[in-house]
Amino acid sequence: MSDKMRGRLYSLLTDYYSKKYREDYFQDAVMRRFYRKLYFEIFRNLGTIEKAIGRFTEFRPAPEQMAALVMGSAQLLYMNDVPDYAAVNESVSLVGKNKRGFINAVLRKIIAKREEILAASVERDNFPAWLADRWRKRYGNISAEKIMAAYNQAPPLYALNVENLAVEEVEEYDEEAENLYYMDKASAMIPTLAGKLEPASVLDCCAAPGGKTLILGKMYPESIVFAVEINPKRFEVLEETVERFGLDNVQPVNNDIMKMEGDEAFDIILLDAPCTAIGTMRKHPEIRWIRNEMQIREKASIQRKMLIKTSRLLAKHGRLIYSVCTTEPEETTDIVNAFLTENPGFRAVKPACPDEFIRGDYFVSDPSKSNCDGFFAAVLEKIK
Repeated sequence: MSDKMRGRLYSLLTDYYSKKYREDYFQDAVMRRFYRKLYFEIFRNLGTIEKAIGRFTEFRPAPEQMAALVMGSAQLLYMNDVPDYAAVNESVSLVGKNKRGFINAVLRKIIAKREEILAASVERDNFPAWLADRWRKRYGNISAEKIMAAYNQAPPLYALNVENLAVEEVEEYDEEAENLYYMDKASAMIPTLAGKLEPASVLDCCAAPGGKTLILGKMYPESIVFAVEINPKRFEVLEETVERFGLDNVQPVNNDIMKMEGDEAFDIILLDAPCTAIGTMRKHPEIRWIRNEMQIREKASIQRKMLIKTSRLLAKHGRLIYSVCTTEPEETTDIVNAFLTENPGFRAVKPACPDEFIRGDYFVSDPSKSNCDGFFAAVLEKIK
């Protein structure tokens, strides 16, 4: 590994064990494929890795030591193309001289017990206990195991053809493909769920990075699409997407949707609300380790307020798509069911999508059944 990239990953893991969470997918790395693979293997198998380290340590190592042990263990257990000696030597070199013997000894013991460690690993080891428990209670043990297995697999790479809005699985990312936008298949369905309408105006809330905006702009070419994004940096990405694909009917707006005023003006509103993103764990495996149940409740509070706010901007007979990239009840059915109870002027309508994604009145993408990320959406029509 190059010293710069090795140091960057080591720093990220040291921060992780110091409870300073961040992500880094090494898109700019010369050895991008290698570092991305190592990063994903670490966080997809972190429970097994930590359990293995714990077998051979009498105390919880300091963050700097734990980071080196995790990097080495991940290569020894899950990277067949890395020689054992290289994985050990590089990991040892990351720490001070007084701790190198300790790191070396632990990693050598993991090599000796490698087959036993891997044979004993189970899916639930690689998910935090609170999440595994909640899924077992909701789905039952067998279904929960299937869901965890699905979430712990590398996802397919999907690409949206901007000419016909078809989404297909592709073998590899092509930076020069001018007519493709890479996004999950379920995510690409969300903007289409309201059906083939003829809206005069469309509001896309929380629009960056712009994939769903792109679909709305192409799907409703005669409509004006207002794409709102509060974060300045993400807004720049949104503008780049709009410009890249020549979306002349899309108007990017750098604003806070919660502070926008106006009449019931929009025929279609897409509220892709901020959420815990638990449904994206296949491509963001670190999420499972940095989320907790309190955050689910916190996000639900925000989502509830945003749904109420945006519903007031919807024209009569208009349709509002509420979506989140998670399937946890607090952020999905609880939000929508409470809204419908409190707002009898709205009703849920069947989403325009294949039946395999329909659960009652709602759109649900289950990675264990659809091979897509975990998504939820509801289409709410204003009837009076």
